[in-house]
Amino acid sequence: MLAACGGGGGGGNAAGPVANQPDGPELPDPPAPPETAWFDSHWDNGEPPAPSRAAPRGEWLATDTHVHSDHSSDGSIWRQASDDALPGNMAVSDQIGQARRQDLDFLALTDHRTYDQHWDPLWTSDRLLLIPGEEANGRPHANILGATDTILDGASPSSGAEHRPTQQSLWDAHGQGAVMQTNHPDRDWTGDDGVPNGHASTQGVDLIEVWNVAQDIDAQLTYAESRWNRGWETGITASSDNHFRELWPIGFGPGTVKTHVFAATRGEAGILAGLRAGHTVLGDGGPLAPLLTLEADAQGDGVFEALPGDAVAVPPGGGLALRLRVRGGFGHRLRLYTAPGRR
Repeated sequence: MLAACGGGGGGGNAAGPVANQPDGPELPDPPAPPETAWFDSHWDNGEPPAPSRAAPRGEWLATDTHVHSDHSSDGSIWRQASDDALPGNMAVSDQIGQARRQDLDFLALTDHRTYDQHWDPLWTSDRLLLIPGEEANGRPHANILGATDTILDGASPSSGAEHRPTQQSLWDAHGQGAVMQTNHPDRDWTGDDGVPNGHASTQGVDLIEVWNVAQDIDAQLTYAESRWNRGWETGITASSDNHFRELWPIGFGPGTVKTHVFAATRGEAGILAGLRAGHTVLGDGGPLAPLLTLEADAQGDGVFEALPGDAVAVPPGGGLALRLRVRGGFGHRLRLYTAPGRR
């Protein structure tokens, strides 16, 4: 030890005999180090894992994914008309109460660039599950559901691609375990000519609002189809984007249209997982509005294991026989349209 620390004097070979020298014991040669196998030419990927054959377990829960209160500067007609000079009349409890009357199961208040609504003492309900929400960004607007705090807006430099700050906001949302929804894409995510703008290149968006009752529904669906055709995998949502209680009597308020989410568990984590997976179907509001659900059996074994938003693996060479099952309620008649010559 002293020699190793430089305190014993002499060279390193002076401490004892060296292997295979005439005056020392003969020692075997040390084993050669194993050769690192950087590449195995015999490696085989094997068969891909078979998709789950188990039917999903859970329940469909109804919500409206875009609702405001007076914690938004334009959250009521008086604040919006006076450029935020007059007091508003859209309390947090008002929107929660209207959501209950519309038979919603959960609600997020997506006020503009704030989380103050979550510290409001009226943010409570004994019948409605409440989850955090925010309408983030200046343009384009995007709803964030399930985050822990407000989303950074414009944190990245102005240089670079047009969608750079939007992409940064999405990464912030996903880092908080939240999901992002493209809001009124026909207005914020397209140009005046209806063509998707640079923000439409944002990668990883979870949901597209294809049924905002205040906007052009056909244009919203066209935008969503343009993203799907380019490989984006998103769910869809419906919302009222309600700001004014004066519109409730004519049918425009929380639950005017509904997003139904299939959740494995009845709680925030289960709901966010369902939204993230795109397990959503849309419908009209009101207690008698039908809920139509879609399931698929890709193995032909009678187990309907796939929901909207799921990807179904196609076997090599084709031959996939996909069985679809549509379920409804309240005695509504369902009419299906198929391509000519198809069953």
